[in-house]
Amino acid sequence: MNIHEIYEKRSLDLHKEIVNELRKNPLLWDKPLSNIDRWVKQRGKDCLPYMVWKEILTTLSHEAIIEILLSESEKSILLRSSTPFVGIISEETRKRIYAKWSKK
Repeated sequence: MNIHEIYEKRSLDLHKEIVNELRKNPLLWDKPLSNIDRWVKQRGKDCLPYMVWKEILTTLSHEAIIEILLSESEKSILLRSSTPFVGIISEETRKRIYAKWSKK
């Protein structure tokens, strides 16, 4: 497995955990839009990947978004590379997943 495949698999594992948290606590669905708004304010301009995510988050159902997060399609891989779902999972969970994939 090359380095890009490892990054993609690690990202998928992270997003599986994110989906678990979103299902347990629906209030967390506000976090990605909040992150995007904060990042746009900090940078003073819109960033295309964030605008794509904003469109997804404001127009699709939660289940449709979950399908994107868990898909292994090229589009989903690309979207996960600029994820706004930061802060959904614990630091401990994130570190565990990174450690798992650093051994590959």
